[in-house]
Amino acid sequence: MEVKKNAEGYEEITLFETKLKREDYYSAASIEVTYEPDKDRFNIFLWKAGDTIEKIYGDWDIEEWLFVKLKHGKKLVKLCCDQGNFKSPKGQYNYRHVFEVLHRLYAEDDDAFYKLKKLMEKNDLPHKFEYYH
Repeated sequence: MEVKKNAEGYEEITLFETKLKREDYYSAASIEVTYEPDKDRFNIFLWKAGDTIEKIYGDWDIEEWLFVKLKHGKKLVKLCCDQGNFKSPKGQYNYRHVFEVLHRLYAEDDDAFYKLKKLMEKNDLPHKFEYYH
């Protein structure tokens, strides 16, 4: 798992990323998880772009966000560990545990965003969903 700093200086990980560029077709997608300490939350961000998205939505790209407060991250860690049937990270809970568990369970999964959204809804994990289509 590689933790990077984004343009705003926040730490983030990439769960999924793909790009296909041909002369007659373009498609790209990414799912990133960012910890925003000044907002006391995680931002799970999905971006999809390309010809297929434009045909479906009438716009070249879509963006969707799941926001989870840091205080609810511990429950998210537990839910993901239960789902993946593995133990929680050792030590006192911190935001890096969320990165570690999400990466372990969802790395390279192009459907990770929607699986996380469903997991949160099913288990009443407080979160906020926003989108731009």
